[in-house]
Amino acid sequence: MDFHHAYESTPKEKVLDFISGLPGLTLEQFHSIERLAFHKDRLPAGFPTSPNLFNIYLFPLDLQILKFAKEAGL
Repeated sequence: MDFHHAYESTPKEKVLDFISGLPGLTLEQFHSIERLAFHKDRLPAGFPTSPNLFNIYLFPLDLQILKFAKEAGL
């Protein structure tokens, strides 16, 4: 993961794989995100959807960091 070019380095397939399992997301919503939120199969900088999709995509990393912090007593 390249955090300097965070959105552009996030592949469409990885984001879609993760959001496909979100509870309450309908197939229609999924296809709308797939069609509208990407450019050349990447999250484009400047799109209003990119920050939220990137945050959703990184949620497992947030959980890993939280686990590490708890184990370290932080």
